Amino acid sequence: MDEHPPYWEVHDSLGATVSIDSVLFESLTKRWKNRKFVNLHHHRVHLRDGNKYVTDWDSQAATLEPVTTEHSYENRVQASTAIVNFKEVDPKKWDLYEHSKIHEFYHQRSILGQGGATHVQAEQRLDYFNATLGSAKQVRMYILVFKDKPIDAAMDQEAFWKGGHKNELVTCVGVSPDYEVKWAYVFSWSKTEDLKIEARDFLAQQTKLDLAAYVEWLGPEVQAKFVRFNWHTFDYLTVEPPGWVIALAFFLTIAVNIGLSIWTVMNQYDNEIMLNNRPSILCKKCRERIFTDELHECVGSNRYNFSSFRRFS
Repeated sequence: MDEHPPYWEVHDSLGATVSIDSVLFESLTKRWKNRKFVNLHHHRVHLRDGNKYVTDWDSQAATLEPVTTEHSYENRVQASTAIVNFKEVDPKKWDLYEHSKIHEFYHQRSILGQGGATHVQAEQRLDYFNATLGSAKQVRMYILVFKDKPIDAAMDQEAFWKGGHKNELVTCVGVSPDYEVKWAYVFSWSKTEDLKIEARDFLAQQTKLDLAAYVEWLGPEVQAKFVRFNWHTFDYLTVEPPGWVIALAFFLTIAVNIGLSIWTVMNQYDNEIMLNNRPSILCKKCRERIFTDELHECVGSNRYNFSSFRRFS
């Protein structure tokens, strides 16, 4: 009889499956207030029955559970300087942000830094917009807060992220220690420049940072205007290997050739030849003439038994 331990998983609206634990499953069933029993009828083939319980989102915006999954793509722009040559920056200079990691199964931070009094509310709404617009508009929105830093930090952040991933719309905002808005800067590979300018101006007009108000404005604007840049536009780019890779390949080739040459000299083998229908060993004279076909019958050919190839010491 097969024993299968219990397991829990989430299926998102795009069909992705993520493994979770029982604690999160129970939390979701309480939030959505539904739990359905599904009889798998395993008792027909197993002595012990096995079934499952399912809970579904109740379609309420307030109870939506955003799910973030990673996807890979070929970023030729990042490896080429033919389009945009982003400068090298020191991330420690302005404490620049790394992309937030997926944690707790499928969660990812959308607001990096401290966003003031409305931070929590704003992040919940931004997660909602990322979840509901992410697939339809192919967009991922971030807000980065820089406290007591110049706008140069935002410029370096764009260079550090190499313009961001192909679907990202990144809002950078600079604030004073008491969250007075000092500057705003928005970057994205999207060519919807009017959206970037309007987003920048919306924040710049705030006296005190109100991220909740900004997010409520941003969501509908992204839905109406954002167009993800067609990454296939860069298919013509060829990625040239850096100089150190070419130099390494050159020296490795030389080293391999030298090694093979040494091995060949140190491991010379001669074929067994047949003289008078019996195995014979080449004498020194024959070995010297092996490439001239001037062989004579070696004396003492029965001194050794050997296989097809034998090393001469």
